[in-house]
Amino acid sequence: MKISRIILLVAAAILMVVFGVSLSENLSTYSTFSMAKESGKTVHIAGEWVDRENAVETENLFQFSVKDSLGVVELVHFNDPKPNNFEQAERIVLVGGYDKETFVADKIITKCPSKYGESDVNLE
Repeated sequence: MKISRIILLVAAAILMVVFGVSLSENLSTYSTFSMAKESGKTVHIAGEWVDRENAVETENLFQFSVKDSLGVVELVHFNDPKPNNFEQAERIVLVGGYDKETFVADKIITKCPSKYGESDVNLE
C-alpha cells in the first residue's frame, strides 16, 4: 500500500472519531427535572405550563413553572422573550440544563393542539 493511501486512511479515521465525539456531546435525551439535575447535561424535558398567573415576563427573561412527566414542578428561566404561541400550547418541551439550582431553558418547543388535530380530509 502506498504511503499516501495510509495517510489518507489515518486522516479519515481521525476525522470520523472527532465527528463522533462532537456529535455525542451535542445530543440530548428526554429526561425529568430530577434526572437533569443529577446528569448536569443538556436535556429535553416534556411538560406542561402550570401556575400561569405567577409567570414573570420582561424584555429578555421569561420565568415560569413547568410540571414534568413525574409531576415535579420547577421554576424555569428562559433568557429570551416568551415564544409567540406559548399561551396556546398544551405541552412544551424544554431544551436546557441546570445552572446551579436553576433550570435554564435554551430553547422552548411548543406542542399546539391545532398542529396535531384530526384532519378534515375524508380518505374513503
